[in-house]
Amino acid sequence: RLGKATFIPLDTIRVSATNMDPLRQLGGSFKLVIDVFKYEEDTHKALLYACGNTLLCDTQAEAKELCYSGSTAGKYKVVTKDGTIFHKSGNMSGGFSMKDKHRTSKWDDKEVAKVQQRRTALYNEFVQLERQERTERPSREVSAQIEAVKQRLQYSKMDLDHITKKVKDYAEDIKLKEKDLAQKRVALQKLQAEIAKDQKKIDAMRKKISKVSETVFAEFSRSVGVENIAEYEEKRLAAAEERSKRKIELAEAESRLLGALQYEKSRNSNKILKSLKKKLATLQKKN
Repeated sequence: RLGKATFIPLDTIRVSATNMDPLRQLGGSFKLVIDVFKYEEDTHKALLYACGNTLLCDTQAEAKELCYSGSTAGKYKVVTKDGTIFHKSGNMSGGFSMKDKHRTSKWDDKEVAKVQQRRTALYNEFVQLERQERTERPSREVSAQIEAVKQRLQYSKMDLDHITKKVKDYAEDIKLKEKDLAQKRVALQKLQAEIAKDQKKIDAMRKKISKVSETVFAEFSRSVGVENIAEYEEKRLAAAEERSKRKIELAEAESRLLGALQYEKSRNSNKILKSLKKKLATLQKKN
């Protein structure tokens, strides 16, 4: 980490063009801070913006005398070489005190060397760990992928076991149904055999009935001009059907004529009415 930084855009800053020559003539070790720097001319505005009319001197005694005494009190901002800042408000900040000097004197060259060695060792350890992390990262990714594949494989095995169980259950069900079907086929064959036997019996019985009917109704068959009673029954049935059909046709025709008659009655057409009555009488005679 590099710490905080302030960026000063040269194209937007505004600085006041005050005359600083009187500050350069204060005497003693006082100097303008901006005069201490060596810089390119194009950065002059930025340095002037940052430093302003702050003064630099060698000792805190000079700074105190200027900042806290007489008519110059509170007019100047002064920085000493040890880093102490005397603000216009009278506050002091920063600097390097005797206490700090005493504290730093506790560190000898050996201890500093040990700290530097420790720092170097920790830095090398950090570099090694970083290299190791970069080396192990692909293996960790591969391990993660392997775990994911294992998990998917486990789920696939569970699905396979479930499907296998279903297939087994379906196979057992099919076996039971095939067994039941085989039993029903055997029963059907037995039933068909029994039906065939019964049909033979029925056919034999019909033949007997037919022979008996021919014997009983032989004289009647000769009197009506048929070969046997069965032929007579067929003819009679056909004649009955023909009569029924004819009756239906006549009823429909009668209904149509009656409808026409009613219509003509409403028109008071006597001539057509007589004709329709005549046709109706003819149809009734035929029936």
